[in-house]
Amino acid sequence: RKPSPFTAVNYLPAANAIYQLTGRQNLRFGVSQTVSRPDFRELALFDFLDVVGGRLTVGNPDLIQTDIRNYDVRWEYFPGGNQLIAASFFYKNFNNTIERTVIATVGLTTTFSNATAADNYGVELEFRRNLDFVSPALRPFSVSGNFTFVDSNIDLTDVKDIVLTSRERPMQGQSRYIGNAILEWAKPEWRSTTRFYANYYSSRITDVGSFGLPDVLQAPLTTLDLVYELSLVGDGKWKMRFSAENLTDAKRRWTQGGELFQGYTQGQTYSIGTSYQIF
Repeated sequence: RKPSPFTAVNYLPAANAIYQLTGRQNLRFGVSQTVSRPDFRELALFDFLDVVGGRLTVGNPDLIQTDIRNYDVRWEYFPGGNQLIAASFFYKNFNNTIERTVIATVGLTTTFSNATAADNYGVELEFRRNLDFVSPALRPFSVSGNFTFVDSNIDLTDVKDIVLTSRERPMQGQSRYIGNAILEWAKPEWRSTTRFYANYYSSRITDVGSFGLPDVLQAPLTTLDLVYELSLVGDGKWKMRFSAENLTDAKRRWTQGGELFQGYTQGQTYSIGTSYQIF
């Protein structure tokens, strides 16, 4: 056994302020300190087979936690009802970022390492709108969504325990573009709500290459989901829910050095269940 390397107490301050521009507009400011500590599998002293991907994985007991500073400014406008238009600017500074890394052995092996630092900054646009402005017949329908643009840069100047192939790149796991949209059809007289979800993210590095191996890139992916909820009683506490996920059975693809590294289709997932709200 080896004692846990994390015994220090972390103080994580946070502050938020709201300035009311008008009766329908707010300007929000936020700053906070957070941490990300490695989990058991990332620290493991032994090799194990990763269920996802089927590759041999070995932890790194020398990992240290990631300290994260978060800053954001958000403007929001409420036209009326549950409608919303908002825009945000955010900045995140990561110190000792933990990254998933692939190394060459007899077969490819996954491990984890600390980068020196990383900076993520970007903008997020958000909206929520009823469609009755198009036609009164569309009053039961509403659309909402958000789009995020992230510029990510990683600092590898002090990385010495492993020779990384790419010295200038985005942070592992960070897409440049992320978006989702929701179309909702609400029928109060039927006590039912139907939502159609579309989610998208652009390409991202899933495994950092080392010792000449190229980075592993996950291709852009769009998924479509459907959720139907029905209130079985008038007070809305007892509900039935049906969901269908990944309707198009989108293929997930990874490449390394321009060649196909891995690819599969996950299949659709269907579920049905009930819930009851006591309070």
